[in-house]
Amino acid sequence: MEIPPADIGYIAEHLAPLTEVLIDSWDSDDAGKLPVAPTALCEAIEQLLVVLRGHEQSLHGGDEDFRLADKELAELVGYGIQLFAEAADQAAQQSLTDTAEAIESLSLPLALWGARHGSELAELGPVVNTLERLANRLREPDTMTRLYQTMNSIALAASPRISQADLSDASHPWRILLLNRAIVATRSHQPQLMEPAFDAIVESLPEEATRFFAEGMGQMDIIGYPDPVRRVMQDYYLRHAGHRTLH
Repeated sequence: MEIPPADIGYIAEHLAPLTEVLIDSWDSDDAGKLPVAPTALCEAIEQLLVVLRGHEQSLHGGDEDFRLADKELAELVGYGIQLFAEAADQAAQQSLTDTAEAIESLSLPLALWGARHGSELAELGPVVNTLERLANRLREPDTMTRLYQTMNSIALAASPRISQADLSDASHPWRILLLNRAIVATRSHQPQLMEPAFDAIVESLPEEATRFFAEGMGQMDIIGYPDPVRRVMQDYYLRHAGHRTLH
């Protein structure tokens, strides 16, 4: 599993075989019982990609009639992420685990494409799921640095409705993104990435800081992180999680 490019062509290329599997997995009777039949759902995604590609081309000398207003672009990117989530759910209902995961994963390049084109992101669930899978599967520090940058692009484009929401729910996408971004920053071995990621946890998830930095210190010896990484983690641990009451 690799970090995907923010490219509509990439999405369309990888989508085609997946939609074929999804459509073939349903017979007509079963598909008719769904809120949206797989064929119609897949066609909606394909049509959406055509519209987004038209918008992109309009920015580079193409027909300006296909250019979308900022609000329209944001709505369509959010709609696309929802469509991928629904298609992934339909695949999961047919026990097509790999197909479901692959379809959901296409929400990430779509979100990145939207962010690159100035779109605010109001739907993050499938995107955060994909980023979490990448964080669990990628290993090299250089790759982790690129993954951190990808997470940062998503975070910077997130709608205030998401980033300023009540984060008491442990499954909230913004909460998961902040925690995973901090873990990825640590695995990148880059202190300059760790500090802003850690600061975001202290600011947005203060009740989580104690556990996070304590667990981070435990990982320092288990994994054998370099000294600069250890020093940053220890500093945050002592400031936010290391306070002890003397008796």
